[in-house]
Parts: sequence; structure tokens; C-alpha cells
Amino acid sequence: MAGDEAVHVSEGPNALGGCIVQWLRFSSLGPSFHQSRGLWHFMLPRGTQGSLGDNVMREEDLASLVFEKMLLTRISCSGYRPYLREIVLDRSATVLISRLEKQPGMTVSELSNALGLDISTVHRQIASTIKQGFIYRKESSIRCVNMHYATELGIRVLHDELNSRKAAVENIVGDWSDEEVHQYMMLMRKFNRGVEALRSSPWPREENVDFSN
Repeated sequence: MAGDEAVHVSEGPNALGGCIVQWLRFSSLGPSFHQSRGLWHFMLPRGTQGSLGDNVMREEDLASLVFEKMLLTRISCSGYRPYLREIVLDRSATVLISRLEKQPGMTVSELSNALGLDISTVHRQIASTIKQGFIYRKESSIRCVNMHYATELGIRVLHDELNSRKAAVENIVGDWSDEEVHQYMMLMRKFNRGVEALRSSPWPREENVDFSN
């Protein structure tokens, strides 16, 4: 390219048009270059490369995040031995018992709000876990409603399931550094808390969890 003027377009009202012209001028560089983030930097007017270029990168990263989250959900919600391990407790029962362990004595309505499920679905999950002996219901002495609690069996099976998942995750991140594992955990926790804040429904959690007890 012949000098700085051949790389940057002028600022002002015609900046966007200049960007398009630059795109056409660089069309001979091939599709691989067109798709690279570097091209956006060359096409942007002086003084805007940082902000607009960062916006483009952020949009690409958000799209990739959505895609990777879809793949993660596909695996974690599958009905056949996720992460190549035996299932101790199914996904819905795991979430239900986990919530009752952290917040015992919840009504169906409270569980519905906490889990983001309709009441009929929560009723079915409760009936199934009661039948398995994992939770029990008790009528409130204060309110005319049934309160739900995790049984000792339910908590023990829950911890067995979470330990099984922990071992499966260790197989996946075995070659990660301790710092990478910690950073990934913190970012996932931050993401989950963002979802909870959006729904105004915080999930009770401990900062450091030991499932062996």
C-alpha cells in the first residue's frame, strides 16, 4: 500500500462511504483477509480504530459465546451419560434437591419462581423425588401450605451426583493450569449471577463447596 493515506479514510460525514470504498479496494486480498479482524482496523477512520474495532471484536466474541453455550447445553442436558459417566441423579432432581438443601422449607410457588418453571412441572418433579425418597413435604404450622425439604438420602445422593460431575469435569480440564480453572470458575459464576440479577432471583451458594461431607 502506498503510504498512510492508502490505509486510512478521512474523518467526517463521508467516513462510512470511505470505509466502503476501502473495502472495494481491498477486495483483491481474498476472503480470508476480508474475514480477519485486522481488516476492520485498516478500514476505520483515524481515531475510531480502537472503539469501533473493539465493538466488532466484542460482537464476534458474543456470537461465539452464544454458540459455545449452545454446545455446552446440548451436552449437559442430554439424556445419555453426559461427559461419558454414569448418571447418579437426573438433572431436574439435582437442581431441585440442591435448592432445598440450601433453602429448606420452600413451597411449590417458591420453587416455581426459583427454578423458573411452571407450577405443574414443579409438581411433577416433587412427586417423582418424593416417590424416590429424596424429599418430603410437611404442612406449615404458620401457613396453610406444604413446605418441602430434602431428606438425608436425597442430600447424600445429590453429593454423589455432584462428585461424579466433579470427576468428569476434572477429566476435561486435567491439562488446564490451576489459574485457568479458577478463572473459568469465576467467569462462569459471574455469568450465572448476571442471569440471576436479570431475573431478580439470586441462587444461594457457598463460595467454596465441599461435596464430600
